[in-house]
Amino acid sequence: MVWSSYLDPKQAAPVAEWKNTEKQNITLENLLHMAGGLQWSETSKGSTPDQGIMLFQQSDYAGYYLNKPVVAEPGVQFNYSTGATSLIARIVQDQLGGTINHTYQFMQDSLFHKIAISSAVLEYDEAGQPSGGANLYMTARDWARLGLLYLRKGNWFGEQILSKEWIQFATTPSPANAQYGAQIWLNTGQKKWPALPADTYAFVGFEGQYVVIVPQHDLVVTRLGATFDTDRFPLETLISGIISSLPSSALPTSPSADSHPIIFSPVSNPEQPLKAL
Repeated sequence: MVWSSYLDPKQAAPVAEWKNTEKQNITLENLLHMAGGLQWSETSKGSTPDQGIMLFQQSDYAGYYLNKPVVAEPGVQFNYSTGATSLIARIVQDQLGGTINHTYQFMQDSLFHKIAISSAVLEYDEAGQPSGGANLYMTARDWARLGLLYLRKGNWFGEQILSKEWIQFATTPSPANAQYGAQIWLNTGQKKWPALPADTYAFVGFEGQYVVIVPQHDLVVTRLGATFDTDRFPLETLISGIISSLPSSALPTSPSADSHPIIFSPVSNPEQPLKAL
């Protein structure tokens, strides 16, 4: 929806509750970069675990976040916030028509069906808004399809599903944190994963869920699991091991849009090949 007729990330986020308040200049870009400037504690180990309070005690996730006080100038301070993504999800739904059905149909028609994702389950809060920052469930293979779409710069076997401008924006370091783009972790700046190529980026989920994209090696790796202490999960070792095990012929330096990627994900039924890969 970004760079379409719907939303401009440079403009003030279309949040009615923020009109004529000190929050009215917070942009969608600020929210995408986790730099909205609102007070937030992501960890569940602190005295004010906003993430846990929002997900388990609130009926309106976006409403909980948007009412948090301002503690920094927008765009200046990085503060990872599940609440920011929940608000983005509400903004998207509002632009689509404001109902669960509008969001569901848009996601199915504009993304999931186009890249052969069939397992996606998106949860909503009691207010009828997409959870956004959590609770999107898919098989490892379907997560890999989404990773492949990013690897191919939004192009799915000849059809441009996501704009190249969006992919470029999402994978460009944000001003407040060089390790983060637009809802994606990057390996730039002081590398988050020093052992991996600098062009590596990843979707990082709860307790060790990963979709890792390594353009230099035309590689997508999906890992689904439950690792409470994610700092102890050897992600770099896993990805480095996969890269080192690839034959030299499978390590293109400049993969073309038509080349076949290397995708690692669990196979639930080895007799059933992927339909689109």
